[in-house]
Amino acid sequence: MRKPIIILTIIVVLAVLYSIFLHKQSEYIAGEYRYYTTYEKYKAKEKSVDLLALAYENDEYNLDKLKDKAQSEINKLEEFRIELNILYTI
Repeated sequence: MRKPIIILTIIVVLAVLYSIFLHKQSEYIAGEYRYYTTYEKYKAKEKSVDLLALAYENDEYNLDKLKDKAQSEINKLEEFRIELNILYTI
């Protein structure tokens, strides 16, 4: 009687570990299926606060370039708006 209980316990434990760490679930996000395990989903929800903004200081993501590009586009739109105001007020 004891041996079947031990075998069933081992099977249940292995099934739980498989479902947490190995079984990949999918989610349709942004036009593609993304696969993750339950553990990866749990770890992704953890929030870590980085007080040092190293990504911005080191400019790993070309943030200054993107900021300058956005500002230049805003300036172009402002000039275009002024030209339209001049055209339609005459």
